[in-house]
Amino acid sequence: MPTTSTLNHAGLGKLTGLLQDDVVSFRGIKYASLQSRFAASEPTFPATPAKEDATKFGPEPLQNLGACAVEWFLIGGECPTEPGVEQDWSGLEGLTLNITAPKNIPAEKKLPVLIFIHGGAFLHGAASWPQYSLTPLVASSISTSNPIIAVSINYRTNVFGFLEHPSLAPNRGINDQKHALDWIYHNISGFGGDHENMTILGQSAGGASVGFHLEAGTAGVKRAVMMSGDPGIRPAVPPEVHRDTFEKVCAALSLNPESAIQELENMSPRDLYKKLPMNLLYLPSLPLPSGTGKPLQAIMVGDSKHDGGILLPPTTVDAKAVVEHFEQLPESFLALYGLKAEDDSDAAKQKLCNIFSDWVFYMPAVSRAMESKIPTYLYHFNVLNEWDGVWKGQSNHILDVAYLFGNYPELKDKAVSKDMQEAVVRFVNGDAPWSPREVKVFGSETDERTRAAAVWKIAEEAGGWDRVRGVVMSLLATI
Repeated sequence: MPTTSTLNHAGLGKLTGLLQDDVVSFRGIKYASLQSRFAASEPTFPATPAKEDATKFGPEPLQNLGACAVEWFLIGGECPTEPGVEQDWSGLEGLTLNITAPKNIPAEKKLPVLIFIHGGAFLHGAASWPQYSLTPLVASSISTSNPIIAVSINYRTNVFGFLEHPSLAPNRGINDQKHALDWIYHNISGFGGDHENMTILGQSAGGASVGFHLEAGTAGVKRAVMMSGDPGIRPAVPPEVHRDTFEKVCAALSLNPESAIQELENMSPRDLYKKLPMNLLYLPSLPLPSGTGKPLQAIMVGDSKHDGGILLPPTTVDAKAVVEHFEQLPESFLALYGLKAEDDSDAAKQKLCNIFSDWVFYMPAVSRAMESKIPTYLYHFNVLNEWDGVWKGQSNHILDVAYLFGNYPELKDKAVSKDMQEAVVRFVNGDAPWSPREVKVFGSETDERTRAAAVWKIAEEAGGWDRVRGVVMSLLATI
């Protein structure tokens, strides 16, 4: 029988959470409601009485039923699942959040709050996945006498969160996140949290989401952490791009464009995701949701050494076509990476991994740190993957989250996990995780990216790093 703990919340009523040692988790709390799969979410605050039993996760928003296993593959290993937890999905009941807090919080004290926004390319993801459990992070904060409260949120992805159509509210997935942030601001004090001292953290598309919210400004948010992701990896795009995605969805599912939305409302999720291509891009649209306009106090930003592997296609790569694409850049670009028209597919992919890592992830992180007008803490994650498989020997995309949250007992380098947790906890508490004049490297004493100087020279020759990034990103539509 699981151990539980009960809280009497002024607005939500009596809540029973799951107790694990000194940490209690209140799960499956609904922050917004939906009238239909594609409807604009409707916030449930000021506080609406919640279900008393908060020991179980809410259902995931609709997505590919094997999405969690896909992410395990991308990390490199399967994460142990908590006994008794079963996956469930819902088109209407998936907008929930989970609050993880120390069991004993003095009545007179309000703790800083960390809010986690998961990644998944705006294609999939759920706060209930075991690799995203926030219990070890909160336990770490208690052990270092810097306790925090941590919150993870669900939001709609893929067609239901980002497919654009004139009859639909735009940016539904981003607005879901916004409603979750607003709900936390209005209700977290009842859990012992300081609603005016919040930090949002996101990885990959979650990092892009954090970027959108920090540009708009969000009530109570003082700090942000962007891990291997910024708005440039999942940018808001013009209507013609969304029309193209809509046409591809209709073609893949044999839908009549005139009635496609209604058919998607009623389609079996199993049938839908069996036919829906995994390589469709679901992106926000302009204008993005507005916010409070309040500036941040500090940012933490970083990348993983081999982030670019996440962007490599599963099919073969035509090196000749890739070289021709990059001929619009200075000759020094191809020379730096040794990319040649006669390269076979495997060689071309290895070099493309370096290109994507440098220009899609590394340069944006470093540039943000250099150009920031507020304290900004830059890191590089260089820990090598130890699992057998395609990522072995790489600091691959999403491995950083596995180390930060500490839900993989088989990870050998526990010191790195502890270091990352303590750094983030200090940051959430408003302290410097390290000197802003330094670059933190997780996994080695120094960063060994010998291309750094040459990369900056290429950026100068090309007229700016963002121009090079645009050329690099545009390749993704062709390979």
